[in-house]
Order: sequence, then C-alpha cells, then structure tokens
Amino acid sequence: MIVSHEHRFIFIKTRKTAGTSLEISLSRYLGPTDICTPISAEDEAVRRELGRGPQNFRGPIWRHRPRDLGRWLRRGHASLYYNHMPASRVRGLLGPRTWDDYTTFCFERNPWDKVVSAYYWDHRRDTAAGREPGTPFSDYLKGRRGLDVRDYPLYTIRGQVAVDRVGRFENLAEDLRQICLQIGIDFDGWLPGAKGGFRPRDREYRDLYTTADRELVARRFRREIDLFGYVF
Repeated sequence: MIVSHEHRFIFIKTRKTAGTSLEISLSRYLGPTDICTPISAEDEAVRRELGRGPQNFRGPIWRHRPRDLGRWLRRGHASLYYNHMPASRVRGLLGPRTWDDYTTFCFERNPWDKVVSAYYWDHRRDTAAGREPGTPFSDYLKGRRGLDVRDYPLYTIRGQVAVDRVGRFENLAEDLRQICLQIGIDFDGWLPGAKGGFRPRDREYRDLYTTADRELVARRFRREIDLFGYVF
C-alpha cells in the first residue's frame, strides 16, 4: 500500500487486481516522506530501478491499542504499514482528518475471474513448467486458500465503502489515468505486468467452473457482486 503526502493520496492494495504493478508504477512519483510497503524481492528489483523502494512503513509498536496488540503480534506484523492493509487500520494510524483530506482509492475485479487468477498464481510452478495445476479447480475452491482473495473488507469500514474511488481491473489503465489526473500526477500509462504470465492466455475463466463452483463464488463474493454489478 502507499500513502503519498506529496500528492495527497492513499492507495489500498487489493488482491489479484494488478496491485503490485500499480505500486511499482506509482512509486516513481513518491517523495522521501511518503509511505510505501515492501513487495517481493523480484518485484523490488524492478521498482528500485524506476522509483522508490519500501520506506517509512515501520513505527513504534506502542501506537497500537492494547486490545489489538496480541492479534497484531500473532499475525507476525512487525511494521505499522503492510501489504494488503485494510482501510480501517490505515485510517486509524493516519487519523480521520488525513484520511478524509487525501484521495483514497483501490481496484476491484470480477470475483469469478479473480479466483481463477489466484488459482493459477498459487499453482505457478506447475504452469511455469507447462503443466496443468496439480489440484483440480473445484478442489481448490473447497480449500482454505481457494476463496481467500476477497477484498471487500479491505476497502470498507463497518460495511460501507470507505475509499473515494474503486477502479475496475477490467478498465485498469483508463481508471488509473483518471485517478492520476485527479491527484495531479502526469501518468504516462506504464504498468510493468508484475506477477503475470502464469495463467494460460487461451483459457477463459468461465471454462473452469461447474454450476456448483459458480454458486459458491457467488455466495462468497455476494456484496461485491451486488455493489458493482458483476456477472458471471
């Protein structure tokens, strides 16, 4: 995630929505006091050549409320700001005045498509070797990680959308251009395509679903589907 004091924006990073590519691209416009959280070593190598790496994401643990401290430590967070951080915690650390004053945004994706993207990413060793994933898609959905890409809790607070703009992955470049225009960044349209290339290009996400799979995803992502009008 990113907090830019220089351009007065907050980017909430959601899952399987080109979030890492967005971070790398936006890091080119960051100043020395802005907050940017770490990404993988491979992606950091790309980011360091073009912009700022992770910075200003650590902080004193005493800033957490005591009732949150145990859960925070159990989850292994040693930093104040981290990858896929929910809006509620970012707002709590920055304060409501800063949150309301800055432009806040994230991206969302058709959930049926998103789950398939996660499936191929989690089985990237198979796909990189030219094999089909070892776990059938229906079995993957039934597993613990199968539906663990739900982003609604990241950009909502108490069930209400808390960010100013939710861009669409399906319209990524244009929505990002409009957001950058709003925050005063002369965006050149460049995105690195990080974490891509593991999903077969000739495979439609609909082809993987049974009727039961489709309904399972519909139940899990009901609020996103209702909110943005996604269809299978």
